[in-house]
Amino acid sequence: MKHTIGAAVVLAVLLGMIPSMGEAFSYEALTTGTTVSESKGTPEKKADLKKAGSGTPSSPAAKKTLSPTVEKTEKTHVVEPLWPIHGQPISDDDFTLHGIALGDSIKVLIGMKGNAEAIHRGSIQDTYAWKGLKVSAYDDFLAKYMNRKDLPVHQAITAKGISDFYITGGDYQTDRGIRIGSRRENVLRSYGRPDEVLWDGNHASFYLLYSGYKKELSFLIHEDQVQEIYIGWNEEKALGLQRNYKDIYNHSYLPDKDFSLAGLSLHQAFKDYPFSEWEKKMANPQEEIWYYPGYAVRMTKKEKMICAVFLTDKKMLTSRGLAIGDDAATAELLYGAPHKLEMDTTGTTPRTCYIYFNRAKDKVLLMYLKDKKVDGIVVAENPQKKK
Repeated sequence: MKHTIGAAVVLAVLLGMIPSMGEAFSYEALTTGTTVSESKGTPEKKADLKKAGSGTPSSPAAKKTLSPTVEKTEKTHVVEPLWPIHGQPISDDDFTLHGIALGDSIKVLIGMKGNAEAIHRGSIQDTYAWKGLKVSAYDDFLAKYMNRKDLPVHQAITAKGISDFYITGGDYQTDRGIRIGSRRENVLRSYGRPDEVLWDGNHASFYLLYSGYKKELSFLIHEDQVQEIYIGWNEEKALGLQRNYKDIYNHSYLPDKDFSLAGLSLHQAFKDYPFSEWEKKMANPQEEIWYYPGYAVRMTKKEKMICAVFLTDKKMLTSRGLAIGDDAATAELLYGAPHKLEMDTTGTTPRTCYIYFNRAKDKVLLMYLKDKKVDGIVVAENPQKKK
């Protein structure tokens, strides 16, 4: 993870097509004017990650909960069932791997797994590789020497033993049963709201980050599944996110970052990313909607000022990691109870609309639910706010 996350983009908005919230909150006019439609695809382009969105370590293997058995469909596509909500806050045990903690001697891991298939010797750290697992560790002799109390000068190297685990395959799993191939939503239901959500637009991937105890746990998500897992030290993450695991009854207003989607905020001039091209445009004389993979942007036609952003499918996440199609209980776990509840009757099937406000109540995060699943997510100005 530390080798792949250079930067990212703060996400924060639920998906959704076109909402309606009581009086004068219909975007219908956007689709009744002159329409321009063109497909351009999304070619891969090299670009630095944009910062998009926006936890902790060690326990015995006996405590580990095994992942539920997956089922296979007729197309042999592996489908992992939705897990129950774990319900416990992150502890130091969550930064261990099969009972081995950061700081333990690499000899403990070798004793459990046998000799590494490959070893890369560094000046301070060595990297040990097994199939699906890489582990970095400080040389035992160097760590012992650098931590001598009789040295006259304060030493920069204070760590010892294993410094990180990097999992890309195999049967390795976290203390809560997450492994390579686990579905993104089960990560959220197991660990709760991430400290940060980072978006790698070049590779259509996301990082869910949890931290605490000066440690970090991260999951690389691609195509809605866990592709990589990283556990390591992070001196800046002493406390992690200050919140209860289950925050359903917290009615506090949402922070500003929750009113951005795909790193795009209201009232800012729109500028698309170098790694993505629009797929479709819709316009009337005053406004336009530009569609991209996973999200769309509504803006004024002349100044290109952003009026609303909404999600269209699972290719984009909110700043808390939520996506279209997620369970209603997952949404409440991440965002708490809505500040306001309404029924959306503009479509053929009524939908429940969860409404969240910022402190000024001039912005809204709209979350549409149908059949207990998230059916739409929108960030927009509050049309009921008196100006």
